[in-house]
Amino acid sequence: MPLKRVHKEKTKKDNNVKNDSVINITLKKNNIKQSEIKLKKNNTNKHKKVINKKNISRQILVKEFITVKNLADKLNINKEQVMDKLNLIKITKDYDYKLQIDIIMIIANEFEYDVKYSSQKNKLILKKKISLLKRRPPVVTIMGHVDHGKTSLLDKIRKSNIVKKEYGEITQHIGAYNVKLTNGEYITFLDTPGHEAFISMRYTSAKITDLIVLVISATEGIKKQTVEAINHAKNYNVPIIVALNKIDLSSSDTDKVLNELSKHGILCEQWGGDTIVVNISAKKNINIDLLIEMILLRTEIMELKANYDKNPEGVVIEANLDTRMGPVATLLIQNGSLKLGDNLVIGTTYAKIKAMFDEYGKRIKIATPSTAIKILGINEVPRVGDKFILVINEVKAREIVRERKDKSKTLQSLSSSPVFNINYMKDSKKNFFLILKTDTQGTLDALCNDIKKSIKVKNINFKIILKGVGPITKSDVNLALVSNALIFGFNIILDSNINKLAKSQNVKINVYRILSDITEYLKKILYELDTLQNHNNEKIVGKAIVKQIFKLPNSKTVLGCSIIMGKISKNLKVRIIRKNNKIIFEGNILSLKIFKNDVQEVTGKDHEFGIIIKNFSDMQLGDIIETFVL
Repeated sequence: MPLKRVHKEKTKKDNNVKNDSVINITLKKNNIKQSEIKLKKNNTNKHKKVINKKNISRQILVKEFITVKNLADKLNINKEQVMDKLNLIKITKDYDYKLQIDIIMIIANEFEYDVKYSSQKNKLILKKKISLLKRRPPVVTIMGHVDHGKTSLLDKIRKSNIVKKEYGEITQHIGAYNVKLTNGEYITFLDTPGHEAFISMRYTSAKITDLIVLVISATEGIKKQTVEAINHAKNYNVPIIVALNKIDLSSSDTDKVLNELSKHGILCEQWGGDTIVVNISAKKNINIDLLIEMILLRTEIMELKANYDKNPEGVVIEANLDTRMGPVATLLIQNGSLKLGDNLVIGTTYAKIKAMFDEYGKRIKIATPSTAIKILGINEVPRVGDKFILVINEVKAREIVRERKDKSKTLQSLSSSPVFNINYMKDSKKNFFLILKTDTQGTLDALCNDIKKSIKVKNINFKIILKGVGPITKSDVNLALVSNALIFGFNIILDSNINKLAKSQNVKINVYRILSDITEYLKKILYELDTLQNHNNEKIVGKAIVKQIFKLPNSKTVLGCSIIMGKISKNLKVRIIRKNNKIIFEGNILSLKIFKNDVQEVTGKDHEFGIIIKNFSDMQLGDIIETFVL
């Protein structure tokens, strides 16, 4: 990167800091004015907005959880009025019930109040001395389409061999690696899966990263996940460095890729833009050092700093249930320092840290900002993307978690819809129930999102009745038995005793190593069930096979067919079935002939005839013509 550009970016950053200071001073002034706004106690229209000339609405200050009675007092209304609103959203509780922030905002907005959230950190979280900000390592996320070389690149950087550990050489999980460079500096790399199903995991990574290295194959160019990564970067204003991989191959075309990038608003420095592009070959180890140099140069301009003495805060990168160690989570420390024995609240679970490991399995006692570590001592498997905070002790952690779970249950009661937004629950529809067990929470979330997106059925009552992290257990088998469900496992080891139990109970268990295999299999069996259900009220009258295809001058297509069974009648409905029993058309017969004579029907096995299907001409040899009546 030219030094002139580096100086320009630093100057721009300094100006932004000055502008931010002015904005902050202005906001403070506005806050003082807001606090001076008084409500008229005897105003009959007290539930309307009180707005000054600057359109500042009245506001209440609340904690994470307050009771119905306390909320009514803050809103200057009767408790019964709050209860009436709660009843409208199907929450029936007493006056001492603690409401969570989401419900508080709903009620307050009904009475024309804004809500300012005040966390309980001052009371619940340990206080530590404030120190000066120090430089921290950059967090860099590797993104890109499937098989464009993301993990191979990280392999070279780490001088390891991650790829061979992945089934089908596809990253199935998100990885976090602290890499020490030859100059003694550190970079934390996040490796995200490129498969379409892992959008939620890539979404989480984009929010917590400082820089995205977008890996693009110079032979294939821009693909679906490439565009997705660009959009994530734009949404969170994260800078991008493009790594054009596989330049060693004869089919590579870097100019074509740069042109495609420009169409998505990414203009490289060579073309007068501000995006660094490095041509690399991960397998041949070409320009890897140059890429690292560019990463360090780009992040140095950002002046990344953190408070090492602050209470630790961060996010869950990955989580799973280990058969030996119990719930395990990979955390990224974003601020402060995490130590052995610390008590944490992580989303809706808590932990007292018993052990911490780096990505090599080495035990560590303290984790500083930008460090990715694996911890033991968690009560339950947290969700990917959950934030964690430090609390005084385990008792306080349990109290917070209990309140948060109450909040979660309340939200679920507001929306009692099933896992998927599919129209079903009619008695006439066939049930298809599924139990999902995966090795990590991130994979489970990705799999559920993929199924939700790709599985669309009309005639099947399709529902995941249980999803979880960890091995398939006896209770899973029992649930599958009583509900007539299938069990799908991903990247887990099936215990031999559980397998024997399932076989003895005639419960079907499928275990997969490639995530896309699950959705493909589901699509197949659900399609077959959907077709079967659709035909339950039908009677198949006849079948014939297409042996010849003739195109007429009037653009119509005549099919030369042979009867397989039954009869083909002109007044019957007809469908076209292609390989894999896929129905490609349903309609009516336009014309039926034996030689040149028009007929109403054709009967007799192996009898040959000609047929024209109304409004359909895309026929193939071997297609099956099926006539039926309802």
